[in-house]
Amino acid sequence: MIYFNGKAATPRVRVRAVIFDLDGTLLDTKEIFYDVINIVFEKLSFPRLGREVLVEAAAEGEFNWDMVLPAGLNVGKEEALLQVRAIIEEISPPLFRKRTRPIAGAEELLKSLHDAGSKLGVVTSSRKRHVDMKMHALDESGTAVLFDAIITADDVQLKKPDPEPLCECARRLGVTPGECVYVGDMRVDLKAGKSAGMTTVGVLTGFDDLDHLENEHPDLILDSVASLKHHLSFPLSGNGGFVVPRGAI
Repeated sequence: MIYFNGKAATPRVRVRAVIFDLDGTLLDTKEIFYDVINIVFEKLSFPRLGREVLVEAAAEGEFNWDMVLPAGLNVGKEEALLQVRAIIEEISPPLFRKRTRPIAGAEELLKSLHDAGSKLGVVTSSRKRHVDMKMHALDESGTAVLFDAIITADDVQLKKPDPEPLCECARRLGVTPGECVYVGDMRVDLKAGKSAGMTTVGVLTGFDDLDHLENEHPDLILDSVASLKHHLSFPLSGNGGFVVPRGAI
């Protein structure tokens, strides 16, 4: 199913590169994130948090710990954060290495785009060391090596929703932002994509729901990244570009 402000999107726009968010868009890691936070809070004897609170804490890019740390801590906030981050660094690598899987249909889409000559990129707010431990999920299918540029939090000064990481990815791909589609699962992705001047596609396989994505007025909202293949037309001869539907904003 395809959404754009509740209507089917029919106009078309040419693009030369498709850039993806990682977690919740290409990789099925949502449950791992929830489990990591729950394990951390259990170890520190903090009250368990609801998922909506966690999503809202991450809604603007930088995780807002003030929203989730309990009142009346026995230690100061900075000390509590040091404890939280130490546990995260301890438990995250084995969990993500063992449980990270591609979103169903993502690998087939990446192969199709690559074979047709499209440039491929990733823009994520994760650190490079964390990205490296997740990308193994795409190794078996040979799709991890198909990306022409991967932008992590270590590559730029500002994170999404600032457009800097997306513009840097476009620069490395050798295209203009207006020739790119950016695909993500959170409102922060759509804000960044629109600020960068890219065509924006929201997917419902990650952290934000349909209402939150619709509020950002993207060009498309899809059930998952796999559905994007149904909205790509044939490559434009000579430049590897595509045409995709675009809603009139």
